Amino acid sequence: MFHVKHISLIREFFNSHPNLPPKSEKKVLDYLTLLLEERSVRKITSSSDPLVLTKEHIIPSMELGLKIDGENHVDIGSGAGFPVVPMSIINPGKKFTLMEPMKTRGVFLQSLILKLKMDNVEFLQIRAEDAARDSLYREKFDSVTARAVLPLVGSVELALPLLKVGGSFYAQPGDSALSQIELAKEKIQTLGGVIVENLDGLVVIQKSGPSPNKYPRNWKRIFKDSRA
Repeated sequence: MFHVKHISLIREFFNSHPNLPPKSEKKVLDYLTLLLEERSVRKITSSSDPLVLTKEHIIPSMELGLKIDGENHVDIGSGAGFPVVPMSIINPGKKFTLMEPMKTRGVFLQSLILKLKMDNVEFLQIRAEDAARDSLYREKFDSVTARAVLPLVGSVELALPLLKVGGSFYAQPGDSALSQIELAKEKIQTLGGVIVENLDGLVVIQKSGPSPNKYPRNWKRIFKDSRA
């Protein structure tokens, strides 16, 4: 029998945040439904359990959405839409850009934008390292997320060049945050960043100065160095 505990958890979240926009609770539930429908066709998420998706992905995404500063946000490697889709639903006054290079995932994300009527969301089928070398996108965003793209030492090289000075990268290295920070601290400094928060698996890196023009490097170099 299809359980409804996930619906109760989402409702509890919105009840505890009564100032969130009207209809956003329904949009989040609609997003979960669309996600499960897509999961029945192909493995776009690791789990097909709505309770797992709610507890581990949707609610944490909305909690992150309550934290972000600025009006212009970009998400790198948007995939199935975590954390950016729930974030954009509860922040209709902010602009969100989804960067996803894979065509099949891009088709799904574009369908979400249309079906959920997310007027504040733009999709770009582009690699983040290419976007960060383009004057249209380099140092244009107030905030960045990049969930499960690369370890921190790699994701900062993709994220920080996209940020305006004063903007913030909201990284989620999880339980390994301390070790990942240790490996990435020199790269963070080189790219003009400074860590301003490290709490419960969320690391906030603020852009304190411009990133050198040589960054980001090509994907193969970034990937290889991040796995070393």
